[in-house]
Amino acid sequence: MVANLISIIIPTFNSSKHIKATLDSVLSQTYMNWECILVDDGSIDLTETISVNYQEKDNRFQLYKRPDHLPKGPSSARNYGVTKAKGEYLIFLDADDLLASTCLENRVAQFQQHPECDFLVFQMERFLDEPDFSKKEIVAEQDKNLVLESFIQLHGQWPITAPIYKTAFFKTIGFNSELVVFEDLEVAIKAIVQA
Repeated sequence: MVANLISIIIPTFNSSKHIKATLDSVLSQTYMNWECILVDDGSIDLTETISVNYQEKDNRFQLYKRPDHLPKGPSSARNYGVTKAKGEYLIFLDADDLLASTCLENRVAQFQQHPECDFLVFQMERFLDEPDFSKKEIVAEQDKNLVLESFIQLHGQWPITAPIYKTAFFKTIGFNSELVVFEDLEVAIKAIVQA
């Protein structure tokens, strides 16, 4: 593992409509010590071409194809991406997610303040038009059992993009590659129980 390197894992499948904006938001980070691992899950649109263009522009982008022997789906693609990760820390993006420019910087700073944690969860915003990254962050602690109960009842407290994990910790839980829905809830439950 490379100290303070953040591995960003993005599964892609026919994502050409949004992937440029997602990768541009990665490029705009104030924190420069990252690698972005794109795992294509069999796209038949321009996703691969766009990903290759970013890889040629900046070698921190790496494109892989999900091996045929692995199940299709985002969980399998994410798990495969984790096997390629070199970073001390790990985050997951979907191919239509955007990061505020200080996202990675803020997450690493919090891990430096809380090195005892296995993962941290950050505020995320949903938007219909233009994103608004100006909102002030709120620091809140929640009861672990209440959060766990929420996920078990399929009312997740956070989306896949909100946590940052220590890579070594995440490798002890991983995604269930057989799941194509609720895989994010299942991995959150495992993370809460194991952490």
